[in-house]
Amino acid sequence: MPQPWEGHILPLNHTRNNNIIIANLLKKSTMGKIGNHCFSRREGLLFILLIVSCTVFGLTCHFAQAEDLTVIDLIPAVRKSNYIVKSPDGVLTFQVAKGTSTASVSFKLLSLVSQTAIASSTYVLPEKTEAASDIYFLDISTSSDWSFIPRVIMSYPGDSNLRNIYYWNDADNQFRKLDSIKDLKKYTATADIAFPGKLIFVLLKEVESVGRASWYVHPKYRQELMAASTQFSWGAKVLVTNLANGKQVVVTIKDWGPDPAVHPDRVIDLGKEAFKKIASTRMGVIDVKVEPYQNPTATVAVNKQ
Repeated sequence: MPQPWEGHILPLNHTRNNNIIIANLLKKSTMGKIGNHCFSRREGLLFILLIVSCTVFGLTCHFAQAEDLTVIDLIPAVRKSNYIVKSPDGVLTFQVAKGTSTASVSFKLLSLVSQTAIASSTYVLPEKTEAASDIYFLDISTSSDWSFIPRVIMSYPGDSNLRNIYYWNDADNQFRKLDSIKDLKKYTATADIAFPGKLIFVLLKEVESVGRASWYVHPKYRQELMAASTQFSWGAKVLVTNLANGKQVVVTIKDWGPDPAVHPDRVIDLGKEAFKKIASTRMGVIDVKVEPYQNPTATVAVNKQ
């Protein structure tokens, strides 16, 4: 059923820089035209007070800036092309694939807390993470006829840092990692929203990733210190530490893997030469910590200046 707020911007409690977005929703008036209405003295005074109040409010309130993301719309049942909404900064893309569904679905998407304001908000980020985007709010109306899966795509710079999408879990009031697929060459993380309702999510930068690592031989990079990852960007240099003996090796990400659906506990697969630097290949699988590699020569150069 069409909602009264479809296609409009509603008043919000949280927008960027604590601004308020004002909207006038057109409604059928139950009053007669002003010219045909005889006001009493009391009605006249109330009308004047209303005009004065609106004028003062208009002069003193702050309006949301253009970069704020606030979309309240209807996803049509018949879509000849992909339905796409993008944040002004290019970080977030909300997408529904083209096709035909059994019903239209109303939704709301907005920037709840700006990236710079998260530290002073009520949202507490997990340890060893920092915000890499605004906190976004997505609300999709529940319907038994909902027969398509919306997609959230988060873009990030192609560097050595590790980034993942997290969602706010109301059960324990914590951000939890959302299952997503990384495109290591396009530098995107994609999550399919397979359930209706409300979702608060954010892109977080992680300091490290801990899990298991195996080894393999890549036919093109046999002698190189390389690795396969589903998390770090293509070409990124990462530091891998064997948690059993403390040995470390710096590798370059040049392949995709291991498949999380097959090996959910593995965070990286090392090329054979890299694995040999920190463990015997006879071990097969080891426990490791993986973190972005910081070139020490760059730090020394800065300190000398």
